[in-house]
Amino acid sequence: AKPELPEAAEEPMIIEFNFAEWPIMQVNISGDYSLVRLKQVAEELQDQLEQIPSVLDVTLSGGLER
Repeated sequence: AKPELPEAAEEPMIIEFNFAEWPIMQVNISGDYSLVRLKQVAEELQDQLEQIPSVLDVTLSGGLER
């Protein structure tokens, strides 16, 4: 396929993906609490999950940002 690229094209980049490293869990937190308290609970859970040796990354999204 490389010979079919235009001459001005940059060198192709090949990236190997390990699907074992893709997210396998999503947690939603809700309840009859303030958004600030829900964010605190999410951050506490994030800290606990990050302590698990086989967990590579924990990302929070949504809610309030500090």
